[in-house]
Amino acid sequence: MAFAVEALAEMMVKEGHEVLVLCRTPRKDLVQDIRDGVHLHRMPLAWSDARMAESLIATAADFKPNLLQVHLLTGLHFQAVLKTAEACRCPLIHYLHIYSLICRANTLFRDGRSCTWLCPPCRRHAQAMQNYTAKVDGVVAVSRGVLDWHLKAGQFAGIPQAVIPNAAPRKALRSARNHHGRPVLGFLGRIAPTKGLAWLLQVARELGLPVKVAGTGPEMLMHRLQQEFAGELVEFCGWVDADEFLPTIDALVVPSLWEEPLGRVALEALSHGVPIVASRVGGLADLLVDGVNGWGIHPHEPESLAIALKKLCEHPVLDPTTVQETMRAYVPEKICAQVATFDRQIIGV
Repeated sequence: MAFAVEALAEMMVKEGHEVLVLCRTPRKDLVQDIRDGVHLHRMPLAWSDARMAESLIATAADFKPNLLQVHLLTGLHFQAVLKTAEACRCPLIHYLHIYSLICRANTLFRDGRSCTWLCPPCRRHAQAMQNYTAKVDGVVAVSRGVLDWHLKAGQFAGIPQAVIPNAAPRKALRSARNHHGRPVLGFLGRIAPTKGLAWLLQVARELGLPVKVAGTGPEMLMHRLQQEFAGELVEFCGWVDADEFLPTIDALVVPSLWEEPLGRVALEALSHGVPIVASRVGGLADLLVDGVNGWGIHPHEPESLAIALKKLCEHPVLDPTTVQETMRAYVPEKICAQVATFDRQIIGV
């Protein structure tokens, strides 16, 4: 999410806006800086809520914004945000990147499965957060799925809303790979129980397909996966540069078991012209065009992954240019224009 906020701030600066980013830092001292035209004000995590709120309000008021965007409340009391908007006399738009307003774990995932509704502790948490969400002036979600979950949980009732995804980074088009055998599958990103890697490795082993795993995770989980699956067909690559990794595979598999809000790795793959085999959950469903830029699977239908991978074997080369073209709506200029249009709607100009 930090990458998405950074990219949005830089895009807005390029469009001629003045941008101040207020955030937290593990460093002991306050950090103020300007990077790529973006003003940065980083408050130490060690600061008390009261001191942090005082700095937040004073800094924002001195900057004199005509709009306040909130991208993450974690580690920040919502009352401080509301007081900041009041002190600046400007509207407030909340951006939904994750589920922290309605789920204490941020994932809508419990006991190995995606949640179908909020558990009692999360319902109480969501009800408390309505004291914040009822007072914002607008809400933007990175995907339809993320917005629908919050609306279903009673958040942002009657508030102007928009779905604006993160911008897809511009990437060099990879050349179509020449197949003389099995397609090479890739997994990229943080390795966690919510990500479905074990599901992928099990199905790939049954089908005899090679998999390159790029990413790291908790030591115990990594050890278990390597013990069970490491071998001739599975390569654990550790941390890699995505731009170097993606051209070496024939498809990126994103077998998320949770309601993935959007999926940055899927955006990166498609931007390279690499097709995806991805779960139809959260924002991933918005990206998929079956048979054009990949194939969709369903976490609650275990056989769906094998079916999709068999389709990939039957059609191993999806045209990279066509795959990349499906990202046309996600180019930075179009995303920035959508943000600016919604901002003007909320500001009233």
